[in-house]
Amino acid sequence: MKCASNCQNCPNPSQLARSLERRNLYSAVAHFFNALAEQRPLIIILDDLQWADAATMQLLNFLMMQSTGFGSFDSTRDVGERGAVPLYLMLYRADAVHDTHPLRELMGTLARAGISEDVRLQRLSESEVHQLLVNIAGHSVGPIFSGEIFRQSEGNPFFIGEAIRTLILEGKVKKIGDRWQATVDIDQLELPPSVRLLIERRLVHLSPECRTTMTLAAVLGRQFSSALLCLARNLSEDAVAEHIDDAIQAQILSLFSDPSKVDSRARAQDLDLAFTHDKIREVLYQWLNPLRRRSLHSQVAIAIETRYATHLQPYYSTLAYHYQIAENPTRAVDYLMKAATHAGSVYAFVNAAEHMKAALDLLISDEERPRRAELLHRLSDIYIYTGRPDKAIEAGLASAALWRDLGSDVKQAEAYLHVSFCCHWQGKEIDAVKHIQRALKCIENRPEQIALLARVNAQWGLAATVMGEPLLAREKLQQADILHSSVGGADAFIAVVSLWSLSWCAFLTESPGQMLAYALRGAQVCSTSHKPEWEPMMDYSAAWACMQLGQLAEGQRLAQEALLKAQQHGVVGAQGWANLVQAFLAIQAGQWEEAEKSAASAYAIATMLHDADMQARVLWSRSVCAGWRDDWQRAIDDIKAALAMARKDGETSMVFPHLLVQAAKAHFFAGKLAEAQHYLDEAMQYAQSRHYRQLPALGQRLQGRIWEAQGRFVEAQPCFEHSLAELLALDDQVEYARTQEAYSLFLQRRKQPGDEEKSRELLESAQTIFHRLGVSG
Repeated sequence: MKCASNCQNCPNPSQLARSLERRNLYSAVAHFFNALAEQRPLIIILDDLQWADAATMQLLNFLMMQSTGFGSFDSTRDVGERGAVPLYLMLYRADAVHDTHPLRELMGTLARAGISEDVRLQRLSESEVHQLLVNIAGHSVGPIFSGEIFRQSEGNPFFIGEAIRTLILEGKVKKIGDRWQATVDIDQLELPPSVRLLIERRLVHLSPECRTTMTLAAVLGRQFSSALLCLARNLSEDAVAEHIDDAIQAQILSLFSDPSKVDSRARAQDLDLAFTHDKIREVLYQWLNPLRRRSLHSQVAIAIETRYATHLQPYYSTLAYHYQIAENPTRAVDYLMKAATHAGSVYAFVNAAEHMKAALDLLISDEERPRRAELLHRLSDIYIYTGRPDKAIEAGLASAALWRDLGSDVKQAEAYLHVSFCCHWQGKEIDAVKHIQRALKCIENRPEQIALLARVNAQWGLAATVMGEPLLAREKLQQADILHSSVGGADAFIAVVSLWSLSWCAFLTESPGQMLAYALRGAQVCSTSHKPEWEPMMDYSAAWACMQLGQLAEGQRLAQEALLKAQQHGVVGAQGWANLVQAFLAIQAGQWEEAEKSAASAYAIATMLHDADMQARVLWSRSVCAGWRDDWQRAIDDIKAALAMARKDGETSMVFPHLLVQAAKAHFFAGKLAEAQHYLDEAMQYAQSRHYRQLPALGQRLQGRIWEAQGRFVEAQPCFEHSLAELLALDDQVEYARTQEAYSLFLQRRKQPGDEEKSRELLESAQTIFHRLGVSG
């Protein structure tokens, strides 16, 4: 399947420790909320998510993912077991959540999982405006007054609130006794026609010096530090404090001191003040002319660097923003790259990608082309982790084109190899090989590039493995090993890619035990190389091998571990493969509903990735599951859809003959023997030409059953015997027992002397194995 890419900025052990602490915190929060939800229905309301920072979005993503059923953080539950979870009510301003906002990606994930509903709040009707005014006043309100407020505000709640505040500030509405009353005729209320005018009328009451201070505060943001404001304003604390008092009196600012809203980030950044509404900040900011805007952003950036000089990391992205608006691209790019590196180190890959894209927009000069090419390569790497292979290929090819123009053959070859790896994540192995060949062309006159040649062969071996060509794969992997060893053998990427490929070559041509050994070695390499984000794919391979060996409990543990690691490290594709193997393990254990759930999760991810190979395998699992439930028509429909998907891009993967055998099996049990024989012949020809080992043994068993159904007992018996011998040699106990069971049924039907006793012995042996392994017979 897919191995995680060679990341140049993977965290060191100390960063991993911080990452582990963060995951433990997220799990603790999730446990707390879920424990409350177990006691009674729980609704958690999250307001103003358009302002959520990266840490908040990471926590939300964790909470939402465990609610989708993509996985569970709770190792104490059985695989697939779901407890009660809260209902999350997430509130945000739609106009502030742009297409690249982190919240947008979370919303898309929830929508694909089918567990969210997007409710857009509409403007208030006239009757609702009247009720709102009654609630604000605390007593009845005349319909003429409420009608005028509705006409001017058009039902916008913020406009309504601002209109009432302005009318009170201007003395046009006063509290007389215990009731609010208008002091002028209704036609003299002169309500501002827009929220901007409403806000400007409030701001005009501030002194010029106070407005200047508030304008600088608007540059700082919706929430800000009074200490930082003093430093940027270059005034005494007393002078700035007086301006703040005036703004609070005018309800322009409010103290940011509500314990329920002050998080660790706010305390760390000294956030103690906030605009009462962001529209107020926007109006102040829009007053700035371009020159003043650039100047103030530069002032703010310098103030941040001065005040937080010893711990700038939390401010990298903020500084990049201020320097970008100040038109200082060099400083902006420096901080964007620092922000991207930090985000990648904590697996916040979406944030890292956003920082890199912003940096790319600023790297436009000819002198910056090498840096731009390097950054495109890194961005491509990030896109792989976040499940956007199309974007990864696009960025990788752009990097290769830049290196070509710059005349760097080696860098161009590296870029093409990375594009090849991106193609692998979509199951497009023919395209992957084309890019490998382009890389070879770049370095054909560079024999000293031994390490790069080793990587070329390793990735070619990977592509050949997935394409179901084990002989070619082993040839390339052996060459990669020779070259890799000659330069020290220190490239973890080559080691992991090779071991993953060898594990699946073992699945095709050797035995489940050998497959497991290679996969476990690969997982060990990931661990010792401090590449935890690569481990899920090795764990997935090991889980598949355990399933073949009938070690269901260990397989389920490994699959769950693979899913959890993939979620923790943000590796989207690996989540799909982990869900897929969970589906097959559930089928082996006879857990049909769990199999369907895992398959649905895997298919959603495969669709998002445009990975036809993964989609075909999910459909395969559904066909197998339908067969076990005796719904053979659905089994036929699903496997036909799988075969169509597998042929979609004009290439077939290693499991293509397995799909053909499943098609033959489904047609056989549906009583369509001619169709079954057709699919089986194609599968056997394919498997034998590529030296598969387990699959022909399964095909022999099915051939025996087809001939048995046709009354061709003499021809059928050797098929069962050959199948048993080969599966015994492979130590494939599950399929060996199933062949024993099929052979027993054959003997019962044939009824020759000695058949009854031998049939009983075979059936007892098979049932003993099924019982011991806990698998379905």
